[in-house]
Amino acid sequence: MKNSKSLLHKLFLKREGFTLIEMLVVIGIIGILASLILVGLGGARRAGADAKKVANLNQIRNSLELYYLKNGSYPADPAGNLVTGIVGLDKGKLTIDATYFYKKDGTGYLIGTTLAEGSSEGYNVGTIGANDCASQTFYCLASE
Repeated sequence: MKNSKSLLHKLFLKREGFTLIEMLVVIGIIGILASLILVGLGGARRAGADAKKVANLNQIRNSLELYYLKNGSYPADPAGNLVTGIVGLDKGKLTIDATYFYKKDGTGYLIGTTLAEGSSEGYNVGTIGANDCASQTFYCLASE
């Protein structure tokens, strides 16, 4: 009987857990994997932010076209060529910060923004203030 009790004790009652060293090794490995994943997602995060800026730029273009329909001309150059300085421009629900630029160009306009990842798309002739539309990190759109 004593033999069967010690066998039961060994099998079911006496459970050993992980040692502190084993736990620290596992936590360390998880930490390293998590940091590698986060570093890898940084580029995707910047690309997503750039896509949002390009979408906002298209919304600004739509707002400028509506301004033209209401007033018969595009707005004059604001101070510092910043879109936020354009008086009377209906921005709708857009939150526009100081990273969007505007320049009246003859009978049309140029608008642009700086991208983190860069793009070969967009209009690539002209400048808005100190920003060159031919630069891969400055994305421009022209009036239609």
